[in-house]
Amino acid sequence: MGYPMHHTYTHSLLVLGPLSLGLAYRFHQLGVAFSIGLLSHLLTDAIVGSIPLLLPISTTEVGLGLGIPSLSDTVLEVGGLAVALIYMFFNGDWKQLSHSNREGLKLSVPLFVVVSLTLLFAGDNNLHLISIAFSRKALTAISAGHIILLGMFAIGILQGLRTTHRKRHGQ
Repeated sequence: MGYPMHHTYTHSLLVLGPLSLGLAYRFHQLGVAFSIGLLSHLLTDAIVGSIPLLLPISTTEVGLGLGIPSLSDTVLEVGGLAVALIYMFFNGDWKQLSHSNREGLKLSVPLFVVVSLTLLFAGDNNLHLISIAFSRKALTAISAGHIILLGMFAIGILQGLRTTHRKRHGQ
């Protein structure tokens, strides 16, 4: 089974650069965190594959091409999740998952981005996500990491909704 390339405008510095600046301006520290995630995604995709860094001005792709999926890809994906979890523990963001907190509602932004981009990618390429996500050990590890991350986002959002509900009902 071949794996289609999905690196188009969503992997161009000319698109993600302004988007990152806008996120940082609008959401301050949280926007900077989202922007780091977006831009590090470009870097890691350039390591394991190639990206059209200046699309639409240039279609020239840059990258090391170590492989998707590959050991490098798996280490980057799972390592990125581990770094995010460690950072979340040390800066106290884990409280958004364990305590009722309105700030958790902000996690709807990355949840929406990850889910919508995944569905758009699958739809554009006529892919059956489940069959690909668990077709190889490397993809299973990567998919499990994404499921864990999305679950954490969902828990944070539910905690935010819980706080909002309590405030509306005077609890």
